[in-house]
Amino acid sequence: DFDQVGKERTILLSEWVDDFQIVRFEDNDDAIFKMWWPHITDNYIGIRQHGGGAFKLFNRQGKYLGNIGNAGGGPGEYKSLYSEAIDEKNGWIYLASFAWKEYLLKYDMKGKYLGKVQVGENLNKPKIQLLPDGNLALTQLYFHDSKSTMMAATINPQGEVTPCPDVPQHLQIALKNEHSGGFNHEIWHYGNTDEMKFAYTVSDTVYAYDHKA
Repeated sequence: DFDQVGKERTILLSEWVDDFQIVRFEDNDDAIFKMWWPHITDNYIGIRQHGGGAFKLFNRQGKYLGNIGNAGGGPGEYKSLYSEAIDEKNGWIYLASFAWKEYLLKYDMKGKYLGKVQVGENLNKPKIQLLPDGNLALTQLYFHDSKSTMMAATINPQGEVTPCPDVPQHLQIALKNEHSGGFNHEIWHYGNTDEMKFAYTVSDTVYAYDHKA
């Protein structure tokens, strides 16, 4: 309530949270991770590690299920990740590299490498999200002075890419201009809504990607 601005008010946790769960992760040598970001679905918790390392998969009770791919430069390996999506229905996990790759990596739930999902251009800090209809939504930093052709895209389960051709002028970042921030910009995306919502550090706005349109 705007009338409460500037006044002290006690806000109960129950006003924000209906339920919560404390998960104790398995802690054997293979399961240990250096936390960067959790990806939580109905039945799984995936851990993207800080500073690189393999993507770790646990169930919702904290039992370690295995690595999804591994850090490295070989087939199905990666040096650094920036985003992930778990498709429980089809039994697939998608991982997106930090930058300079024109594909997503695809695995099954046991960590077996299934191949690349080609996007068609090098991606710059891509964020991906599994949508309720089974499609993937993707967004990335758009550099107008490089070979970027899309700011967002939809990828169907068959790997077909439909790019969004509209890039708002104020979100077209200069890669080579030191005053623009370039690659230092980030994309904030939490994957906690049915549609893909995200924000760029270049702007103070939260955006929603309408993949059907």
